[in-house]
Amino acid sequence: MRGASRFLFVVSLFALSCSAPDRERCDAGAASASPLATDGRSVIDVIDALGAFPAFADHLGRGGALSRGEQGWTVRVPAPGASRGWSPAGARPMAASLPARADGFLHLATQGASLEVRAEVGAAPTTAIEGAAIARTSDSLDLVFVAERHRVEEIRLARTPDAARTARWTLRTSQALRLSEGQVQVLGEGGRAALVSEPIFAVDARGIRREPSLELARVDASTWSLVARFDVEGLAAPIAIDPAWTSTEALGAARKNHTATLLADGRVLVVGGSNATTVLSSAEIYDPATDAWIAAGVMAEARQYHSASKLSDGRVLVVGGASATAVSQTAEIFDPATKTWKTLTLPQRRAFHASATLSDGKVLVAGGLSTLSGFGTSEADVLLPPLSFRADTETFTALAAAGAPPFPANPVVVGGDKKVFFVGGRRPGCAGMCGTERSSDVVVYEEASSTWRTFGTMRRARAALLEQQLLAASLFGDGKQIMIVGGSDDSGELMDVATGKSVLGGELPDLWAAPRMVRLASGDVFSVGGFVPTGPSSGSVLKLFPAPLVRHAKTLRWVNASPPARRRWDHTATVLADGRVLMVGGQNKDEVLASAELFQPLGLGQKCTDAGDCASAACVDGVCCDTPCGGQCEACSSSGKCLPVTGAPRGLRPLCDDPGTGTCSAKVCDGKTVDACVLPSGLTCAAAVCNVSSYTAAGTCDGKGACTKPAAVDCALYGCSDTGCRTSCAGPSDCANAAICVSGKCIAASGGACNAELTASVGTDGKETPCHPYRCVQASGRCSDACVRSDDCAGGFVCGGAGKCEQPTGASEDDGGGCATSRTPRGGAAALAIVGLALGALARRRRAR
Repeated sequence: MRGASRFLFVVSLFALSCSAPDRERCDAGAASASPLATDGRSVIDVIDALGAFPAFADHLGRGGALSRGEQGWTVRVPAPGASRGWSPAGARPMAASLPARADGFLHLATQGASLEVRAEVGAAPTTAIEGAAIARTSDSLDLVFVAERHRVEEIRLARTPDAARTARWTLRTSQALRLSEGQVQVLGEGGRAALVSEPIFAVDARGIRREPSLELARVDASTWSLVARFDVEGLAAPIAIDPAWTSTEALGAARKNHTATLLADGRVLVVGGSNATTVLSSAEIYDPATDAWIAAGVMAEARQYHSASKLSDGRVLVVGGASATAVSQTAEIFDPATKTWKTLTLPQRRAFHASATLSDGKVLVAGGLSTLSGFGTSEADVLLPPLSFRADTETFTALAAAGAPPFPANPVVVGGDKKVFFVGGRRPGCAGMCGTERSSDVVVYEEASSTWRTFGTMRRARAALLEQQLLAASLFGDGKQIMIVGGSDDSGELMDVATGKSVLGGELPDLWAAPRMVRLASGDVFSVGGFVPTGPSSGSVLKLFPAPLVRHAKTLRWVNASPPARRRWDHTATVLADGRVLMVGGQNKDEVLASAELFQPLGLGQKCTDAGDCASAACVDGVCCDTPCGGQCEACSSSGKCLPVTGAPRGLRPLCDDPGTGTCSAKVCDGKTVDACVLPSGLTCAAAVCNVSSYTAAGTCDGKGACTKPAAVDCALYGCSDTGCRTSCAGPSDCANAAICVSGKCIAASGGACNAELTASVGTDGKETPCHPYRCVQASGRCSDACVRSDDCAGGFVCGGAGKCEQPTGASEDDGGGCATSRTPRGGAAALAIVGLALGALARRRRAR
């Protein structure tokens, strides 16, 4: 039935897609879609199977409209729309043509790069359905393409583990290819990746994920061979293999060490930074409403290692920074309304500092260096006083430095309730990486008193480099704690903003350097990017950090989020007004990136693969759940609610132990207890028994391991059913003990039954015998011949003194509990006369007064 309903759904989608004004397109493709009619069940089976995988379910049906072209199925690029998880931010749309046959080439093109991809899976026609092209290549392997705005996903659905063991592709391009961090990259202008495969992986029916070993080999000048080999041991079919191709270019320039500032209107201003060879003076703005990047003018100076702060009037103040050879002594103000820049002069040269906007609108600037060769010299040579900037006068003022950070180069600034915290950084006195340069201090600036003080000490001294922030910090939860991670360390810690006391906040999966951390609307912190260093206190890159982590404010757990398309460090992360996180630029092992990505947390009930992808930080049973829902006898519903279950545990939860041998001794989930299986109570353990005119109700478990069976009930003249003794009959089969069915009642064959009014006895032949002046006795079905009370008599008769029913002759005092000698007829003439005499006497008495 499920397949049939899905078939009707797909047919409906195809019919809807053929409405005007697209009739010509659909007529042209109708013949090519014939596999839907001739092999519809197979296509529906593929859709159903993929729908069970959270990683792919949300992509089905989101592709662009397809029409048959010369090279296969051409894609009408869908309009930008809200997406969940990771998606490109303002990336250039990718033109795609899906193959008409499984052995044909997938054609991909974006500005500056093109690629043709053939999956080596055999020959079979593809069926096009709402942005997807599907082919049943064999009994053990299906092939699906889904085309979206910036990406095309190729999914191989293996019906057996052997079919997933090795995957092969043929790639054709006139450009250079590169294999890096599990991705195939097509290099465009300047040697930057313009088209990339997202990290290839395999996932089985239970959600177990495996990464392959990859081999990329050149066959000739324009042809390459790609082979992915998976360890399928322990995987359960079906197994999905997913290489998705996406465009990467988004920014006007590749950049790292830049700043990103959320503007008052919800857009994001990205300023400066550097690429592989040049420090940048350009700026650009990302507009979430249009998913587009626009130029934002050029600064008077190229700069990196600067700071940027939004002013109370909506403008942005950019302070200091450095070119390739010198530290800047200027600041610039950007006006979003006019897209113009204004240059100001700083009291001192300054780079590698931090700044924050205070509650009164002023900007606080602290830390930093005045020279690029500052390390290895004394603090006195490089110590810079903190500054305050007023937007209305556009002036900088030196602040009292007593208690200020002695020398935090690249500190991390965290804004609190009229407090600004400067976390960590690097001290002078050592030209290389050495212990004395790591700062474990947290210094606070109190707005109310305009004073500085050392607020607390981190549990770990976290490393910093001249050119990098190696740690990350953010307010956490309700804002009463600061979460600190990184600095080439494998731990996080929480510092109380009231007391300055710090406690370790959970181990991380590896050493972590240079992540970026933001606080989400839920209070959770989202840490993304960075790298795994070669050792503690090292700034050398061993590998890129594999995936973002989310620290859940309610459970205090670290959970994984799904990885972005490009892993990176020296990037920025900004929370947008709608709650999404914008990650911009940065670098990886191969290049400085011109790409940006958006992360959208998933809502309750949405399909997921990683807990960190969910706004609730809980991915349970394939959906985002309202709680971690880890009890043995609970499961998450399709709406995202954690509920108790009955019967066997769900999903991958452990089975009930001590199964026993009987129904009542085998532990089960009872729908109430969520953390353990229990002996069943109320569970049917013995079937109900109907034995002609005897009924025994079903036995139930007593919760102690025994089956309780009720005593048998005698149904008398009636038969029984599966639910109990009958109380009426429709025919002889409903009666027992030789009784017969008369007027819906079972009566003894030698007796009778009363009619509904109890005025007559009905014999076995169905004939009525009037009981006048008595009534019929239901127990025997016969007419009574004596009375005890008047209710035993027919209407108009009373029970006389001899126990006989008779006509009433006079007044009666019968109270219904015994015999009476006479009874006044109800409504009789005598009663009316008495009433009349009484009323007359009352009237005469009133006149006499």
